[in-house]
Amino acid sequence: MLLAVWGWASLPVWGQIVPEAGTVQCFLAGTGGMFTDPGGPGGDPANEGAPGNYPNCNCVTTTTICSVDGTPLTVTFESFGVFASFDWLVILDTDNPGDEVYPASILTDPANAALQLFNNSDGVGDGGAENYGAGAEEGLGTLGELPTTTFTSTNASGCLTFVFRASGVVDDPGWDALISTAGGTPHPGDDLDCDANVSCFPPANLEVAELNPESVLLTWVPVDTTTGYLVVYGPAGFPAGTGDTLTLGDTTSVFIDGLMENTFYDFYVIADCGTDGLSAPAGPLTVQTPFINPPPTCTYTLELTDATGNGWSGNSVSVTVNGVTTTYTLDGVNDDGAQATFPIDVLDGYPVVITYNYLTFNSGTITLYDADGFVLATATTSFSLSEVYNDVASCPNCPAPNPFAVEITDITDTTALATWPPNSAHLYYQLEWGPSGFPPGVGLTDTTTLPPYLLQGLNPCVEYDLYIEAVCGEDSVSNTVGPYTFTTTYTPPGATGDTCTYTLQLFDSFGDGWNGAVLTITINGQSTDYTFTTGNEATFQFTALQNVPFFVSYAPGSFENEVSYN
Repeated sequence: MLLAVWGWASLPVWGQIVPEAGTVQCFLAGTGGMFTDPGGPGGDPANEGAPGNYPNCNCVTTTTICSVDGTPLTVTFESFGVFASFDWLVILDTDNPGDEVYPASILTDPANAALQLFNNSDGVGDGGAENYGAGAEEGLGTLGELPTTTFTSTNASGCLTFVFRASGVVDDPGWDALISTAGGTPHPGDDLDCDANVSCFPPANLEVAELNPESVLLTWVPVDTTTGYLVVYGPAGFPAGTGDTLTLGDTTSVFIDGLMENTFYDFYVIADCGTDGLSAPAGPLTVQTPFINPPPTCTYTLELTDATGNGWSGNSVSVTVNGVTTTYTLDGVNDDGAQATFPIDVLDGYPVVITYNYLTFNSGTITLYDADGFVLATATTSFSLSEVYNDVASCPNCPAPNPFAVEITDITDTTALATWPPNSAHLYYQLEWGPSGFPPGVGLTDTTTLPPYLLQGLNPCVEYDLYIEAVCGEDSVSNTVGPYTFTTTYTPPGATGDTCTYTLQLFDSFGDGWNGAVLTITINGQSTDYTFTTGNEATFQFTALQNVPFFVSYAPGSFENEVSYN
């Protein structure tokens, strides 16, 4: 149970000080350290959800950084990008011994305003901004806008405290800030808690040098005062005291085998400094082992829409594939706010779970399409919506023709040309067609090795359905796409004769239009839709040809008892 005495800290090893979003934390730092936003180093302002961007957590992250030697601490921003003033940062010349979310609040003592070294909030209540009021740097969100990029503590503790509010609206790259101390003591290690043993620092830069389905090679930077190391590992999230432990000498790497394929593991490394005790653990370094024989993969498509066209206001969708979760949203910045599609790479036979993360009201839809473009799930966003989809992925061994790219053109009385994009995986295509509504299996059939295909022997002025499927090999046939509906033209014998004008009257007894109902007039293969959205009636006229038949079809809407037409 020795591990329980050491305790566990969430220590991302890909940055030297990376706070956890929505927490209150304190870290020791020295010269050469790097302090970043909760998303870690880097980021991309033009790419929502890019690695390094801070998360849309609608939360406040309060981080205190203290010099390891007690001398004044200085941070210098090398990059800076926040969505001010919805997202804001306050830098305070103070420690935070009470672990407060809003330390040195002006609501507690107006004199605390003097402790503010930087404040780009508007002070009107976004995420608690009233605790600091409108700042001198209100609305400044990029490095070039900052009046200064360097901030130094003057208090006796040698600490600076950073209060960062991230909204649920949009993420940005955040910041990377270089740390130094007046005493010049080197940075002691990644994410070292303020209560850590400063006589024995944890190893730095714990990383994977080699990863295999059943083994891993770890490396790290040595600690000067160490006599050896302990390596502790187990399935991701394993409880303290239950992992496997390796005792090592003065080395900077370890090869661990006996792992399981496609499994998440957490690894920790602790320095043993002899009489100076054990360091805090470096880690967890979370690793997913690869497959021995990877399953087939394919790409699903996630479509998000918003009826108002102004984005999802911080709501989001989480997609988990084989244990890895990615979040998607509409933000009106990286999309048009009304609609966006996202490719989702899935593994055949492995779970795909989609959940909706509600923050505030929005009128939107979520649709998941399989690899062939068919709808697997659709949902309307609401406060009660949680799980949208939960099933294992199924990747076709023969992909279907693109269902959205089939076109019927060059329609005549007796022929029509069907086109679609070819696929190198397809050996040939099977087509079936017949009068609209015919049950598949009883229509006319033919095959072709490549598109396009000319349908022949059709009858004039008839509505037809066409279905297409691909054949990739023996016992390897795609899903069927279709029906694709078209109407052949009609060329009457001799002249068509005179034209005449017909009048069409639509009525609604309630006076609110047809509520989505549509009347369609088709003449010689050309269709026109008629409807109206307000009032009791609407009148339309259309031109007909003598000796050429026309067809009237009706698609119902809501409140059918109100609707009629002449």
